[in-house]
Amino acid sequence: MMLNMNTWVLKIPFKYQKKASSLKRFLDICNPIAILGDLTGLKWRGPIKISHKNLKWSAEFQEPNKIYVDFRKPVEYLALSIAHESAHLLLRKNNWSSRRDIKKLINQNRDYLSPWLENSFEYSIEQSLAVLLQLTYEEKTGISRFSKKRARELMKSMDVWKVGEKLLGVWPSYSKSRYKNIVGWVARVLS
Repeated sequence: MMLNMNTWVLKIPFKYQKKASSLKRFLDICNPIAILGDLTGLKWRGPIKISHKNLKWSAEFQEPNKIYVDFRKPVEYLALSIAHESAHLLLRKNNWSSRRDIKKLINQNRDYLSPWLENSFEYSIEQSLAVLLQLTYEEKTGISRFSKKRARELMKSMDVWKVGEKLLGVWPSYSKSRYKNIVGWVARVLS
């Protein structure tokens, strides 16, 4: 079945049609791209294709515009997974890591590898931002309250805590401010 929802194109097995309809209604009201765009100051154009994949408790993205989620999960979990993967796509579509101040920061930390998964500095920033944006999306949509403890747990499980800790410490003031330029903010916080 394929549902076109302005930003979203769902391509899922027929047996998940009812859940896809519920997800469509949720995303129509609580559109992650719109909410993340407001939070970041970044723009998205074109559809994002959402497909089913047996992933258990994870989700995946594929550039330029695909997200894979497991439709066996509840609608709220699908929405927060889509928000997380949309954050990655939104950042990459806007070439966040190619901006001069970010490029300089990444270059200064080119030898950085996280302790467990050996994530690069660039990946650690992006994954930390995806966690913060996902959790803020969850709060704005009523899925759950923003929790620094949960952010810390997610970042530690993804082995990005060393970088994420710096962003998390000042995230509440950024997310509540009127000025939204996430790339400039990251450069200031991590410089």
